[in-house]
Amino acid sequence: MADEQSSTEPPKGEPPISIAELSRYLLAHQVPTRCPQCGQDNWGHFNSEALEGVSMSRMGGDALVYPETVLPTLVLCCNNCAYVWMLARKQVARWLVENPETQP
Repeated sequence: MADEQSSTEPPKGEPPISIAELSRYLLAHQVPTRCPQCGQDNWGHFNSEALEGVSMSRMGGDALVYPETVLPTLVLCCNNCAYVWMLARKQVARWLVENPETQP
């Protein structure tokens, strides 16, 4: 299809978020990184340069699905038990912009 993006193209939307940037976000917010199911700390992801995820359609309080409104997420998968950890991508991206990494 013409609108598909190849894996070698730069992203067409927001800047990519790396695993190092997500780690910095989680550390700054004191989020434990152990899997809540098995206790391991060994997360896998689809792409080493930029974390990928899914976009979920919003379901309103009226139980109707509104596909024009989506929640973009970052996805990590526990390499031990396959637990899926999803994080709201926009919130992480906004914090990264507001808190750029300082160079030593």
